Amino acid sequence: MLKVVYKPHFNDSPTNPARCFYKEGIIEINRSAYDLLTPYQQKFVLQHEIGHYVNQNRNEIEADRYALSKLALKEPNSLYNYAKSVERIAKQPTRIQQAKIDAVKKAAEDGSEYARSLLANADGSECKPSKNNLLILIIVITLIIVLLWKILKK
Repeated sequence: MLKVVYKPHFNDSPTNPARCFYKEGIIEINRSAYDLLTPYQQKFVLQHEIGHYVNQNRNEIEADRYALSKLALKEPNSLYNYAKSVERIAKQPTRIQQAKIDAVKKAAEDGSEYARSLLANADGSECKPSKNNLLILIIVITLIIVLLWKILKK
């Protein structure tokens, strides 16, 4: 059975809002850091720590995904708030990036056409110039060369 223990602060990591001893089934909440979070961030932290317990590991991304599965689409702006919560609490850029990707995937699953288009173009295809853009670029470069040639010829 999982037990949540509230402590006034963590001496060894004062900014960490919570930690899980998943083998023992104990989540410790650092009140001095936890109380500075928004209500959504507090929900995220608690669900994240429960994720460590359920998954029985220290994998941060798996715990984030567990929290996402429990919080997504339950209240307005939940996907945005999820990504912002990870961004505020996490220190690893790859974890933050993965949270953003997971939130976009969840939005796409929920029917967001914008999220679907982001995922469809995630391979970088949106950055490739179209034939029309390439033609315009060639024309502009040609005009610049002609103008420079005329200026230098004088």
